[in-house]
Amino acid sequence: MFLIVKPAFAQTQATDIIVTKKGEHISCSITRQDSARVYFKVGGNMSSVEANIPLNEISEIQYGEKKQPQLPTLGQAPGTEQKDDYVPPNTPTVNTQTKKLDAPRKENSISVFASGAWPVGNFNRKTLDTNEIGPGLTGAAAGLTFTHMKKNGLVFGLNCFLSTNELNTEPITHKYLYHSDSAWKADKANWRAFGVHLSFGYHKVFSDDLLMYAKINAGYLSLKYPEVTLSVSSSQYLKFNSSTADAISFGGALGINYRLFQSLGAALEISYLQANCKFNEILVIGEAPATPTNKKISQTMRDVKQSYQNVFISAGVNYWF
Repeated sequence: MFLIVKPAFAQTQATDIIVTKKGEHISCSITRQDSARVYFKVGGNMSSVEANIPLNEISEIQYGEKKQPQLPTLGQAPGTEQKDDYVPPNTPTVNTQTKKLDAPRKENSISVFASGAWPVGNFNRKTLDTNEIGPGLTGAAAGLTFTHMKKNGLVFGLNCFLSTNELNTEPITHKYLYHSDSAWKADKANWRAFGVHLSFGYHKVFSDDLLMYAKINAGYLSLKYPEVTLSVSSSQYLKFNSSTADAISFGGALGINYRLFQSLGAALEISYLQANCKFNEILVIGEAPATPTNKKISQTMRDVKQSYQNVFISAGVNYWF
């Protein structure tokens, strides 16, 4: 029995390691090297694939002690794991069709974004309806995103963000100009929003380092109206107290991820978000305009509506794991 076993079934484990400049570790068997490239095999004798990599992409080569070919053990128990095709996890593999290295696939990422926020639609109005309290000006935002990308192209994610837009007080003072012959002024104040959203979409890989994605977002948004004071003189004013409204929000995003290192990359994204918010009540106190006695007032504005619509252009960093 032992005499008829052929050496073709011998197994040679990959013993060399190539470390790329991106930090990838390739377990392989190096076959030769010239002035430009290193040639190697990945896998065992029965299913090895030959590949090569340019020298300028390699930071280190670790040569291991070569093991002698071993004959398979007769009577091996069924189901015993064969190591011939074993490739260590989280290492590049060789595409059997293109004969090129496929980067290690990491499906999960955490991204940190910084953004500019541009109000659009009703959040960028120049005049106010009777039940509106003020649009926004260009602002900023910060976001944190977890993303899971399936090999079939599907994208699932969870993200949260904080945004701020300066309150555009010009439409407010213009509105109150009709209530009085006086020219009103308003303090600077800022809209603030916080949101948590689930996302679903699709991504496409263009190279080992570049991918693009598109996704839709839906979730929760909390919009805070700032405390703002309108005044004509030191003795005549209206003060709008701060209030918060909660709403369902939705939007979409397009983005690009570019891998810089094995686990780190850069990201660019453009997204849109909308929510129709309603403030149950806003308390207004002060002195009634255009009254000789400067009568003190206190009133409550109820069911005040304000649309939140922002376009975000974001840059960030991805960590893949």
